[in-house]
Amino acid sequence: MKFWWLPILTTVAIAGCSNTQVVSSAVDASQQVVTNAENVSWKKVKLPVDIEAAINKDTQLLLSDFSDGPVFGLEVDGSRGSLDIVVESLVQDEKSLYAPSVRITDNFGNILVDQSFNNAVYVQSSALEPNKFVQKVNVIPKLGSDKLHILVYTTKSDLAETSTVKHPAKIFAEAKSTVPPEIADPTVDHSLYGLIRVEVSANDMVTKRAVQEQEYVPEAATSEEYYLGAIQKAVAEENIPKALSLLDEAKALNVEGAQETFVKAINSRK
Repeated sequence: MKFWWLPILTTVAIAGCSNTQVVSSAVDASQQVVTNAENVSWKKVKLPVDIEAAINKDTQLLLSDFSDGPVFGLEVDGSRGSLDIVVESLVQDEKSLYAPSVRITDNFGNILVDQSFNNAVYVQSSALEPNKFVQKVNVIPKLGSDKLHILVYTTKSDLAETSTVKHPAKIFAEAKSTVPPEIADPTVDHSLYGLIRVEVSANDMVTKRAVQEQEYVPEAATSEEYYLGAIQKAVAEENIPKALSLLDEAKALNVEGAQETFVKAINSRK
């Protein structure tokens, strides 16, 4: 089957980098509380996206079966192929943070990704950045998608939890290459409010590979699903050079399980 991104890529230029843009999460009073994700106020933004938004009392509330607090929604182009999405939540004054989960849907209403805060990775503070928790998502939209909705939300269970961050004295000691003090790391409360950053960019490596192969990518695939499946398929077809090439690309993209998938596929032929 011909791959659906081929005509698109011939007309879309690769976008350059942009500086972080501060945007408002405020909504009209009449839209302050909604009970269905379809009624979220989506901010339409162009790729690449690099924005920062404060989640506060003016932010829209989504009270549904999965969300129990303020939300931030973006609408982006869904026809660019594979997209990399990064959501950062910054710890506020070493006391609290907004614990975000990330849900991505397409214009057909399909949920492509729903990643909980449990997947967030802690990144300790530096000279330029505070403590933060980072989530990374990759998604390959299904055939015919023209827009994607990225919803950043928090849950009732996460609001009841806390997170641990490294004590500033330990970070300072590490920076000075001295022995860190034996002191307990502080915990920060999960809050209804906080500061988030969202980055969205086209993953041209994954997209170009799919175009070159002229193979249809499974609906709602991620780069992990794509590469692991493609490696297995190449080995099954006895095309080891192709499988090795896919393995190298997967490693460059930090796709988890690529090496194990290749080894298992090779061994299963015996």
